[in-house]
Amino acid sequence: MPTSNQISLKLIDPSELAIQRHGLISKITSVGKKEPNTELQLIYAGLTASSDCRDFLNYYDSIEKSSVEDVSVTLPSESEKLTSKEVSEPPLSTEKQHYARLTKIPPRIAAMPAFWTSYQIEMIRAKIIEPANLAAQAGATDSGRARIEKAMKRRNVDLIDACVRTILRQLGGLPEARGNVSLFVDCKIARAWWRGYIANCVTRDMEHLELDSVWNLLRLTKAPWDAMILYGLRRLTTISDRSVRSAFVARLVEMDIQNMPSTEREAEVVLLMKKIGVISANRTLGYLTPPENLEIFRRV
Repeated sequence: MPTSNQISLKLIDPSELAIQRHGLISKITSVGKKEPNTELQLIYAGLTASSDCRDFLNYYDSIEKSSVEDVSVTLPSESEKLTSKEVSEPPLSTEKQHYARLTKIPPRIAAMPAFWTSYQIEMIRAKIIEPANLAAQAGATDSGRARIEKAMKRRNVDLIDACVRTILRQLGGLPEARGNVSLFVDCKIARAWWRGYIANCVTRDMEHLELDSVWNLLRLTKAPWDAMILYGLRRLTTISDRSVRSAFVARLVEMDIQNMPSTEREAEVVLLMKKIGVISANRTLGYLTPPENLEIFRRV
């Protein structure tokens, strides 16, 4: 029997979502130079900042739905409403809650920007997220609404564009600007799920490691998360293999990188990845077990 906050989620069509997203960030020629489509962005920002979210929901409800099968998901309860900071900079407890609600979704679904957009639209409908909070930036003092209102009041073209891009990043990433890594870095709820997924894989593969220790390591600034995603999706694809990835994370724990200065930590993570790249050129690490790979990484 489904709980009251369990729903069957119908996904927005990925192609239609991409068209909508492109329309909001593409530049038009004005007075001999290309600039953001400020008028369109102002309309979108106004919908986001409105105290009544119905027009914002109607905007996304009007986008064609996908033929992909519906996905069963659990929404937070109304008492778990997220603050602006929890949207833009979720603490470990919030990340764990996001993952716990969605442990059963397959990675192929979690890798779709359209899934995270559709899921968050339902969170807005359930009054768990205020649309304006999507415009908040991690570490900033202004709330999302204050940031949008400041941009609109001053008709600051650059700030309006920045607000719209932040909203789109939070909703599912901005592949046009950062490629496939945007989902895993810029969309905080997706990033939370993937950190949870990877942390759980690592601790199942390496039973001596504790889940919170691994999760906190993945939350460190600078590296290893951003470095691992950038290398894993763009350069060193072998890192995406579970047996290699788990051994890589286990080796970082052994190196005690959490106690290094952020710049030194980033350098050490990248150096280890480069060494793994050299090894993988001569042997297939994906066929080895995580402990076997860890033994190899200890010797480089």
